[in-house]
Amino acid sequence: MFNSNKLSFFKWVGILCVFIFCFTVQPASAKIYKWKDDTGKVFFTDDESKIPAKFRKGTHIKKVREVQPIRGSSAGGGSDKGASSGGSAGPAVGEEEAKPEGILSEKEKTVFKAAVALLKKEAAKDGEIGKIVLNTRNAKNVVVQLQAALPGKKKALADLETVKAPEAGQTASFLKTSIAADEALSVSMPRLKNQVAKTQARLKGEMTKANELIATLNAALKKSDEVEAKATADQDADGPPEKSAGKKGKK
Repeated sequence: MFNSNKLSFFKWVGILCVFIFCFTVQPASAKIYKWKDDTGKVFFTDDESKIPAKFRKGTHIKKVREVQPIRGSSAGGGSDKGASSGGSAGPAVGEEEAKPEGILSEKEKTVFKAAVALLKKEAAKDGEIGKIVLNTRNAKNVVVQLQAALPGKKKALADLETVKAPEAGQTASFLKTSIAADEALSVSMPRLKNQVAKTQARLKGEMTKANELIATLNAALKKSDEVEAKATADQDADGPPEKSAGKKGKK
């Protein structure tokens, strides 16, 4: 009876050891690749062969790093599962880390273009206000005009704060200061004409700064387009061999 119990004990210990071994032993490492399609959508994978051929060269693809597999996953486990930037591999690698230098995402381009349009509108408005010869009546109109523009400026600020590019930070900082100054104005404030005269001087400086930011944002947009165009040209020059072979066959 004693020997039987002893054998049973060692049997279960052996099974437990095998179970622990199977769920803890992992491959040494796995390569993680990040690639971007024509629409700018980001994907992650541990199998380069699963990336479409035209996206395997140039700025579309980057080997991000070699990482230790997640405990409990199989050797060939699907790091492709949820492979887009919102998928399981996303948190391991920040999107900005693999983004080619100088290329803006579609979101960044949209935000930059909207900011440029707003700044142009604001600069034109500031210039017109600066030409006004003030009296009590038109001083009130200036305050009303400035505060009517606040919702648009606040929306642009909120959009810029979702973008990490340095140009966005500079523009957001400028808008914050401008919004705070405009919100401090009131048609019922004492010595309104004098206060609006000071505002005219402020707007002159803001107009100069707005034009500088317009140039900065446009330069970033232009650079992004140029880098993307070069990457596309490089990919066309290094097209998949099978495509070239197909053309020769038709001739």
